[in-house]
Amino acid sequence: MAHWLIVVDDAEYERQRMYAADSVPLTVPGPAEGDLVLLAADGVLFGAGTVRRGRVAYTHRLLDEPPALDAPVTGELDAAAWTALRALVPDTAAVTAPLRDYLVSVPISVEAASPAEAARLYWAYVRELGPAELPAFVSPYGDELEMRAYVLGEVHEMDPEEEEDEDEE
Repeated sequence: MAHWLIVVDDAEYERQRMYAADSVPLTVPGPAEGDLVLLAADGVLFGAGTVRRGRVAYTHRLLDEPPALDAPVTGELDAAAWTALRALVPDTAAVTAPLRDYLVSVPISVEAASPAEAARLYWAYVRELGPAELPAFVSPYGDELEMRAYVLGEVHEMDPEEEEDEDEE
């Protein structure tokens, strides 16, 4: 079993940040079935996994708070390099870590002739606009006061007064 650091392109990294995925396509030659892989993009380490059927199946995801990497050496890693980089991956990032319930909503005002038509238009808007334009409102279950808006997987300020204050600075 070998150890690897693979850098994915910006488009794949954005897909991983926007949509839940169990794996990442393996687009570089070298890693074989069962090899261990660290995943990087845009100067950060965002995951760890194992090669399975031509993909890297996540064992850990660091998409919310990825640690920075200084000019990472890509490709096969020796034991010392693997150990140093793997130390950046906390156990709490494991895909088997305990889960918490969250309430997630995407409210959209829809003009329609019927409730069923409104539902169809809602899903059309969600598909068309997607996570780049529609904020998803997320709060821990039972703690709705902690609700935050997320766009592209990152907290997004939705208060127009806050945005005006930032523009004036």
